[in-house]
Amino acid sequence: MTESIDNFIETAGFRWRIRETGSGEGAPLLLLHGFTGSGELWSDAATRLQERRCIMPDLPGHGGSGSVEPEGQWSLRWTADRLLDLVETMRIDAFDLAGYSMGGRLALQLAIRHTTRVRRLVLIGASAGIASEKERQERLAADEEIARMLEERGIEAFVDYWEALPLFSGGSLSGETRQRMRMIRLANDPVRLAAALRRLGPGAQTPLHPYLPDLMTPTLLVAGGRDAKYRAIAYEMAATLPRARVEIIGEAGHAVPVEAPWELALAMNRFLSSPNPTEGDEERE
Repeated sequence: MTESIDNFIETAGFRWRIRETGSGEGAPLLLLHGFTGSGELWSDAATRLQERRCIMPDLPGHGGSGSVEPEGQWSLRWTADRLLDLVETMRIDAFDLAGYSMGGRLALQLAIRHTTRVRRLVLIGASAGIASEKERQERLAADEEIARMLEERGIEAFVDYWEALPLFSGGSLSGETRQRMRMIRLANDPVRLAAALRRLGPGAQTPLHPYLPDLMTPTLLVAGGRDAKYRAIAYEMAATLPRARVEIIGEAGHAVPVEAPWELALAMNRFLSSPNPTEGDEERE
């Protein structure tokens, strides 16, 4: 399979929209996008991962996948388990896993809960959550305000706000790529996106830091060279994870999968195909 296939899969009462591309005998690669995105976010990087079967789902509340209703039962942990339902429905046993931003927090949760299924893990611009209870509550309140903006003012006003955040100001997106990202964001339903923020945002997440010392899955932590916040987080996590290394993607900001898809794909290929992905490797910058 070399061309992209767009499909819907029903599993455990949830309807997933997935994109698939690539081929090969290696472990399938599950790619998880960030908040406001969709599986399409990974399309450029996936073209450089053609020797692998890449599976790119739209996460709950995003793109063409189902909504997060009933909202009360949703959490990062619940969503991780539903992703495992998806790969089992696709008759996949062991797989490699990569996630960006929100998708990275979700990927880490999945790897912690189902360690025997995840062969290798790539976290891009991602964290283990917010360790401080006070800061978590502050973030939860801030995200509630954003969720209400989505519901009351609509998707276009929200996207204008989101794209002006300092987190995205240091990037190197071309005008064409910036417009494509905007169209992906605008395609989301505001009510479903607001529900996803309430349930899957870092303020709503139980922090995963206590589990890192016991996670033996080889892990690559990636951050953009212009993303100071997540560069620091990557090195902090690498110091705790038993089998991890860091790779910094030169001129990229936070949105590495769309700002530097070729460089990211090369780094992932090196890591996923290496017989010793972390042992004896120096941190790359």
